[in-house]
Amino acid sequence: MHQSLSLTALALILSMLFGCDNASNTSYTPGNSALQGQDAGAGTFLSADGSLKAQCPQGWAVADLNDDADLEVANVNDDTYLLVMSEFRADYAGDLAQHSSDTRSTLVSSLTNVTQEGPTELTINGSPAIQYKIIGTFDRTNIIYLHTTIQTEEKFHQVLTWTVASRFKKSEPTLQQIIGTIEEVVPGA
Repeated sequence: MHQSLSLTALALILSMLFGCDNASNTSYTPGNSALQGQDAGAGTFLSADGSLKAQCPQGWAVADLNDDADLEVANVNDDTYLLVMSEFRADYAGDLAQHSSDTRSTLVSSLTNVTQEGPTELTINGSPAIQYKIIGTFDRTNIIYLHTTIQTEEKFHQVLTWTVASRFKKSEPTLQQIIGTIEEVVPGA
């Protein structure tokens, strides 16, 4: 119970760091029907503007983690979370490594006992990406994050997944799988 409360508190801290109101920016789409705010099993989660998607397995649902997030989903039964924040590259005066560093520093500043492992260079749906594993403590709860920055032709996507330390080993393959499905949606495709 303490872990779920701490992860909820962390979501609130992330909201304070990046701005928040109570509206989710994600919808769930199994096939062509949308069930916003409900868990209907494995499926595709789309950003509110339909420009970004991720495939998530059974048990994931739309979450309200951060008002600035373009995509925000969670499996609260497993204490696993995903949020994606996107930024136009034209609006950011830096490269992939600098974007990763700047966005990681915001997260790291809210934690204690922090260690970072990485970078690991990845290619996600044809786009270059950098991933770090961040281990830290928030509200006396040990949490492990996968912080991934994806650079597409027009945007940087900051992908943040996390869970409590005791669940990370079991959850990491699923989190990595979900990260690997994140992609921009081409209009009319």
